[in-house]
Amino acid sequence: MIRKLAWKSLLYRRWISVLLVVSLGSSVFLALAVERIRWGARESFSEVISQADLLVGARTGPINLLLYTIFGMGNATNTISFESYEKLKAHPAVDWTIPFSLGDSHRGFRVIATTESFYKHYRFRGDRRIELRSGSIPASVSDVVLGAQVARSLGYKVGDRIILSHGMSGEGPDVYQHEDQPFQVVGVLMPTNTPIDWSLYITLEGMDWIHEGWQEGQTTAKTSTITSFLVRMKNRIDSVYFQRDINEFKAEPLMAIAPGVTLMEFWNSFRFFEKSLQIISIFVALISLLGLFVVLMISIELRQREMLILRTIGLNARKLFALVLLEVGFLTVSGILLGIILMFVCFFAMQEPLEAMTGVAITLTGPSSFDVGFVLSLLILALASAIWPAWRLYRQSLL
Repeated sequence: MIRKLAWKSLLYRRWISVLLVVSLGSSVFLALAVERIRWGARESFSEVISQADLLVGARTGPINLLLYTIFGMGNATNTISFESYEKLKAHPAVDWTIPFSLGDSHRGFRVIATTESFYKHYRFRGDRRIELRSGSIPASVSDVVLGAQVARSLGYKVGDRIILSHGMSGEGPDVYQHEDQPFQVVGVLMPTNTPIDWSLYITLEGMDWIHEGWQEGQTTAKTSTITSFLVRMKNRIDSVYFQRDINEFKAEPLMAIAPGVTLMEFWNSFRFFEKSLQIISIFVALISLLGLFVVLMISIELRQREMLILRTIGLNARKLFALVLLEVGFLTVSGILLGIILMFVCFFAMQEPLEAMTGVAITLTGPSSFDVGFVLSLLILALASAIWPAWRLYRQSLL
């Protein structure tokens, strides 16, 4: 009987009930969506590079080495001799390596010299590999492959000829242009929604070619250095010993870092942004609960005649108390379910566009500990907010 009365009472105030459910549902959607985006951003950031055990470069700060190699931010303080690279690459415990040589650009986009190993072994977001949208990988010294964002921003396609610039200064009369050594676009990469999209890729020989005979206005020999390289071990436990060997390398000062660990250390330095997002979503939920409380208090004042009739037909004070709690419980559960449904529908529809726009990959998984804790807390707080109005109704019913 109480359930039927509660249902009819909500139907009688259907528009207020709908607004309360939508308000609570929006709060739940916001809180759970922020948590999903926060977690997706963390995972996407930490998996910009995967399946590589070590990142090796000239001795510098770990984050600096990570930023200029993986994210194209900043510049290397020194280089690695190609002889040292070949020696470390030949170590019996090493499975594969990916060398990088940096220093040039094209219209503000970084140029990265590497080898075929980059296209073969580089992995991101777990086991996702680099794929070509059109064309092929570089085969000669004058070939260049474009990241997806570079091709989109500059309107280039396979067959176009481009001029690279020395350094990352961009364009202008003071920027040295390698005009006598033009490159031809031979391929365009599929979008990865990672920093890979924002770079151009040439061969190591291509980097040597454009700098041969020129360095600060003087004739030089063929370039024999690289900036950094990734390492994959045959047995991952060997990375600990190999890292120590690199950090103690006698030929030149080098350092090796675990890219995954350093990525998370870098991310954790911004954890206060994550907490701020969570706090905002929680406050939105609390404001919705405050609205529910206000509506309940007003409805108690307006339902005196209704309660008198219910008392007349035999409902005691306890049943009236239970009636209010049941109505609030139904509204809260409906709002929670609406928020959860909205979250899954929106992320299912916007998963690919969101990743393309922000680089954040959202994985629709089961509820996390935060989801469960937030939903239970919201339900408890909603019922708690109904206790005072229900108690007032109970006391008035006794008079």
